[in-house]
Amino acid sequence: MGEVLKTAAEFLPPVTAATALLYYFGWARSEVQAKALGVDTSVLDMTALDYMLRSVSSLYLPLGVVAAVVLGGMHTHRWIVAVMSKERQRPRLRACARLLSLSWLVLPLAALPVEWATRLTELVVPLAIAVGVVLTMYAVRLRALLDARDGVTQTAAPRSTLHTAVVGVLVVLALFWEVSEYAGVVGRGLAADVIGNLHGRLSVTVYSAKTCRSTRRGYRSPPSVAKTPPTPSATPAFACSNGRAASTSCCPTAGRRPTAGSS
Repeated sequence: MGEVLKTAAEFLPPVTAATALLYYFGWARSEVQAKALGVDTSVLDMTALDYMLRSVSSLYLPLGVVAAVVLGGMHTHRWIVAVMSKERQRPRLRACARLLSLSWLVLPLAALPVEWATRLTELVVPLAIAVGVVLTMYAVRLRALLDARDGVTQTAAPRSTLHTAVVGVLVVLALFWEVSEYAGVVGRGLAADVIGNLHGRLSVTVYSAKTCRSTRRGYRSPPSVAKTPPTPSATPAFACSNGRAASTSCCPTAGRRPTAGSS
């Protein structure tokens, strides 16, 4: 029973974080896409499962890259441990550990000019912060392994649970920041794709007793007609066509009723 609880304690935090990231990415992407199209996401009435499923197709490449980096890091760590057994290589490893311990500061600062010079300005800094914090923690771990190999007595106080928790919070916040920015890029791209391919979408006509007058760009103002109080059995006074979801025009129905195929 104890082994089961220990295994669950090891797998539950990353699974919970991954689920939260999937949900947050789906929500952020849908929010940005709907805003670009002029729609409020509340009218879509999507569930948590909908948000998570919408995330999958857009996260294949990032998750693949992350998995490749993690596997590469694991193999690199094994190689470093093997090299550590050679005493003449340990000074070089200590020098590398000292350099890596500054990653939390160097990488974000180095990312600033890169961010200003590239189009993907939103993605560079949060990724640099997350990677910098992880590399710094690995440098601390590497120095501890080197000290153990050399028989050096630890003079510093051991890391507390609070220290580990703060580092974890920093990494998670940086990841959420990165996911939010990436979701914005994907959402705006999907919205631009919808707008650019309106010719392949269906046109919808809505019959209404009220004009669907709008001042938004791409909408055509309806003609002026006499207003009559609508009754349940009255013929709709206006036929509003959305022009394949890009522009709306409203015109009097003049006694016409909806024909088959109209909605």
